[in-house]
Amino acid sequence: MIGQASITKIKRVIQALKRLRFLVPSGRSLPEKEWQQRHRFLVGLTWFHAAVIALIGPICGYGWDFSLESLFRDRTILHVAGEGLIVAVFALVGGRGTGKRALDATLIGFGLMTSSAIFVHLSGGYIELHFHFFVMLIFISLYQDWIPYLLSIAYVAIHHGLVGVLRPEDVYNHLAAINAPWTWAGIHAFFVLWSCVGSSIAWRFNEIASARTKLILQSAGEGIIGVDREKKITFINAAAEEMFLLESGTSVDKDIREIFRHSGVGGTSFANDLLPVLKPLDDGIASSGNQIFRRRDGASFPVDYHSAPIVEQGEFTGVVVTFRDISERVRAEKSLKSSEVRFRVLAETANDAIVSADRRGNIIYFNRAAELIFGYRAREVSGAPLMILMAERFRDAHQQAIARFLATKEERVVGKTVELVGQHKDGREFPIELSLTSWKAGEETFFTGIIRDITERKRTQDALAEKADELEHSNQELQQFAYVASHDLQEPLRMITGYTQLLARRYQGKLDQDADEYINYAVDGAKRMQTLISDLLTYSRVGTRGKLFAAADCEAILKTTLTNLQIAIQESGAVVTHDGLPTVACDGGQIGQLLQNLIGNGLKYRNSRAPEIHVGCKPEDGHWLFWVKDNGIGIDPQYAERIFVIFQRLHTREEYPGTGIGLAVCKKIVERHGGREKAQHFFSPFRWLSLPTCSRPCRLRLASVRWT
Repeated sequence: MIGQASITKIKRVIQALKRLRFLVPSGRSLPEKEWQQRHRFLVGLTWFHAAVIALIGPICGYGWDFSLESLFRDRTILHVAGEGLIVAVFALVGGRGTGKRALDATLIGFGLMTSSAIFVHLSGGYIELHFHFFVMLIFISLYQDWIPYLLSIAYVAIHHGLVGVLRPEDVYNHLAAINAPWTWAGIHAFFVLWSCVGSSIAWRFNEIASARTKLILQSAGEGIIGVDREKKITFINAAAEEMFLLESGTSVDKDIREIFRHSGVGGTSFANDLLPVLKPLDDGIASSGNQIFRRRDGASFPVDYHSAPIVEQGEFTGVVVTFRDISERVRAEKSLKSSEVRFRVLAETANDAIVSADRRGNIIYFNRAAELIFGYRAREVSGAPLMILMAERFRDAHQQAIARFLATKEERVVGKTVELVGQHKDGREFPIELSLTSWKAGEETFFTGIIRDITERKRTQDALAEKADELEHSNQELQQFAYVASHDLQEPLRMITGYTQLLARRYQGKLDQDADEYINYAVDGAKRMQTLISDLLTYSRVGTRGKLFAAADCEAILKTTLTNLQIAIQESGAVVTHDGLPTVACDGGQIGQLLQNLIGNGLKYRNSRAPEIHVGCKPEDGHWLFWVKDNGIGIDPQYAERIFVIFQRLHTREEYPGTGIGLAVCKKIVERHGGREKAQHFFSPFRWLSLPTCSRPCRLRLASVRWT
């Protein structure tokens, strides 16, 4: 069994291996352009070694023997030239290119390693020239490619291992190494190993830095393009490729003028050699601005760009252009300008004053109507405190309300319409109506008030209130007059009626027929006059002698009403039914009169069928809805309003007796209870009212409706 301690050690080893793996380069990570730059440098370095090797013979005074034998003999010019030629072949083939990066790099690597071996050989194995292998391995690591790098290491191993054993005198120049070539090969291998480790770590860090830079460029939301002095693109990120509809990786090394054109915001065109984004190439000064970029397909889009020079060793070697598509911003700005124009047209033509202020209460906008209402010119009040437009007694309270809103967002004035007193420039006060709202622009809070001069409205309201008081007083006087008149007329009318009836009894048949008829007319007229005065007195008492509202049992009220109508019900053969009735807040006496009038109408205005009358009710929105339904003769729809007018009748007295005041009394009872009357029509009168529960103020509604 593996213990916990062993598991912990294994985990630590795995973590250490992961950290070591992190330090190992991935290889082949260089972009093509950068690889080519490094390859050209190393090809040149190889040619340099080939030339130096070829010149060693003449410089060192080697023999000028050009025989075939001298080609294979040391210290001859032909031999040295042949060795230089080998290095030159590697430089030539690798430099011309095979189309494969790894193969070209391997050829150059072999050329440099061969030059190191030649230097060691020509020096007779000087230990100092063995360092040339270490230096060349560092140069070969510039390819950041494992294939040429490992093959070069193998070249060193074979040279020191195989050649060192077979011909140690050609590799080493001291007896210790010649007598123990494997030992010294191991020593050299140890130093080569650490040289390679150092190069690999530097190589890995370079990969990491390049990857991070590439990630930053590719993830940037802005377009980024690098251009060299020949105006060729050295790098371009994904955002720029997307804006210009370019395939990924196809634009590097192309002339930037092949990718796009650009012009000024106003449409100004630029010559190819005078593109503003490339201006830092000439003067080394960064520039920025707004331009119109045009793609090769002719489409264009506005950009906000910044162009900065690339400076290397004091020289301008290129330029970096960063830009972003501002199409949405331009559209938003146009929309904002259009909105501002519309707002100003609306504000300047409005009849109401429109005033805006900042969070400190200082005026920032004052429209034409505000100038007319307050007497100030806009330039006079710009920056002035908003309080100058209010009566002094309201200023402190208003300022405190604004401060409270800013601190707590509590809306007492803001977001509401209130009536205040404004102050004109000349000092006079006048009533205003203020609607105040807040709005934000960035982090700043502003206020806008719509102000209306309500002087005329107040005058009209005061006049209407005065007229209403006068009308109320007049109505009270009329009601009192009607009551007094009808009450005071009772006594003389009773006297007239009494003596007329006495005259009829005493002289009936003693005078001629015309006299009897005249006496009957007088008696009938006096009776009708007495009935009319009695009904008028009842009508006036609805408003002047009504009781205070109190809880009343409608079931008991209906029972009393039916008792009063018992004889009429029996004579007509009527059937009166009802739902369970509640207790409500009302004037019980008037509700009884209302029910008696409605049920009485159902008994009176009947046809050949026996009357069927139903009193119903149901709860509705906190009230009780009552109705009285019968199967009588009905009402023509054209008379739906007329039936509620006092003394208005639809039938003659010979057809149906009455004065035409019953429904007018019903209407007045309804109105006293805060309701309204309404008429709908089917076949027979359908009258209904709405009363609240006893805990609420009473409201009453009455309608006359025909039903089937």
